[in-house]
Amino acid sequence: MRNTEMTNKLKTGDIVHLKSGGPNMTIAEIDKDRHNNYTIFCHWFAGAKRESGWYAEETIVLTQEEQKGTNK
Repeated sequence: MRNTEMTNKLKTGDIVHLKSGGPNMTIAEIDKDRHNNYTIFCHWFAGAKRESGWYAEETIVLTQEEQKGTNK
């Protein structure tokens, strides 16, 4: 899936996770560079500690709950 196709499906507030697994994360920001590549800034909790990081768009997917629309 090309960058623009995936990013059109993602928006701030969506719940995602890494394709390789890991905790659910909330999208806080979506950034596009001059080459039209998107990076996604996410927050998640590790216990009581809030963590955050930037991820290449190709490495994340919507959670099944988001895909079904149950969290909206």
